[in-house]
Amino acid sequence: MIGTCNASPWFKCLWKSCCKSRLKFFFWLIIRDRLNTRNLLRRKNRHLDSYDCVLCSCAQEETLLHILFECQFSQQCWRYLGIHSNSKIFREVFMVGC
Repeated sequence: MIGTCNASPWFKCLWKSCCKSRLKFFFWLIIRDRLNTRNLLRRKNRHLDSYDCVLCSCAQEETLLHILFECQFSQQCWRYLGIHSNSKIFREVFMVGC
């Protein structure tokens, strides 16, 4: 039944936030581990020639953790935005529910 379970405080915070709906949806995908990384496609039995990250060419499988924090390209993006992606709090907020 819809609405019978207690939603996580993170979900409530996300849906009540004033950010754009597409960003809410993007963060919801991250929290639910539903962002179509190559790792998720592999787990869904989708065949690809390679499951490695195409952004940094480091021969590392493109997982949610990699694409958000470990990938050299994403680290450059975070630095450009002035966000320190190496902080423990930053990772905990992003990875809650995963």
